[in-house]
Amino acid sequence: MTNLRSPNCLRRELLVEQAIFTSVRGARNEGYQLAAVSPGVTDDVRRELSQWGPAHDSLHAGRRTAVGFCQLSSGPYAISKTVVAGEEYSGRGGPRLYTQFFLLPAELYERFSFQPFRVLEALVAAGRLQVVDPVPEVLESFRLVGRASPTQVSMLATVTREIGATRLSTALTAALTTRPLAIATPGPQERLFAVLIDLLPMALRPQCSAIAGLRFSPRRPYRWFAASGDEKELRRLQRMGDLLLIDLRKETPPRLAPRSGWARLIAGLLAEGRFAEIAQVIRQVRNQPLTECERRADELWTAWKEGGDIEHLFSSRCTLPRSVEETSRTGSGCREAPPTLRDGIAR
Repeated sequence: MTNLRSPNCLRRELLVEQAIFTSVRGARNEGYQLAAVSPGVTDDVRRELSQWGPAHDSLHAGRRTAVGFCQLSSGPYAISKTVVAGEEYSGRGGPRLYTQFFLLPAELYERFSFQPFRVLEALVAAGRLQVVDPVPEVLESFRLVGRASPTQVSMLATVTREIGATRLSTALTAALTTRPLAIATPGPQERLFAVLIDLLPMALRPQCSAIAGLRFSPRRPYRWFAASGDEKELRRLQRMGDLLLIDLRKETPPRLAPRSGWARLIAGLLAEGRFAEIAQVIRQVRNQPLTECERRADELWTAWKEGGDIEHLFSSRCTLPRSVEETSRTGSGCREAPPTLRDGIAR
């Protein structure tokens, strides 16, 4: 009998499934559709991907690519890359969009610290982000090697210089609210989203979803949307009552200034350029639920402002809860039910 808990068996289970959504002339129908999938894509996943897939004229004006990520209600995490692949064959004209979806199980996504942009880098290195035309009838399931640290310090420093620590702190505070967020930024949209995820504790990252490069559509219910910066689009987004819109090219609203908890601590560290300390804090609370992350952030903030040695505070392991010490030694530990972003509101 096969030992289902053997390392070899576990590795075989961590496969990436894939799907292609594009405009094709099929035997039964024409137009944008889920044109091909790998064997592990279930009917439930097929239905969801058909909803999330972008069709004609979905890209922002001037864009040639788009990147998105979310967790499907059917379970896997979906990371997508949309590119222009020639001209639309139909009479509508314009570019034909070609979207690749990559579906990761939770264990594999966690290996990349729930950071979709590090997954995309691994996919590029593996030669998986390619337009194949004509679309094959069946795609393959495959293994993806690699892993990622929770925070990329060099990119965090770059984006902070680009938009400023105050604006980045505002974006983080807005990202922690319960409302869907539309955000305009002076720099690359993908880089801003990558840094926002890098600033979150691990407990919140699995719940993140975002799209950069596509026009807003209610049929694609991402939590974060990158706005193009076009004034007409911004006015349209402003009229949507449930959507929080911030423009990082302008002065940010004081009401989104972080006042306590995780957002306050990270904002303070950003203001002083303490990027390595941010990475250390996130590593400290890697296996902790959100309530523990908030408590730890308030403790560190108080100790720091009372004159503590900042390097010692943020790198010391001696003050961590016992559960974290045990987890770091054994690589295991009890996992609580994942929180939602609703639990992570900026106070």
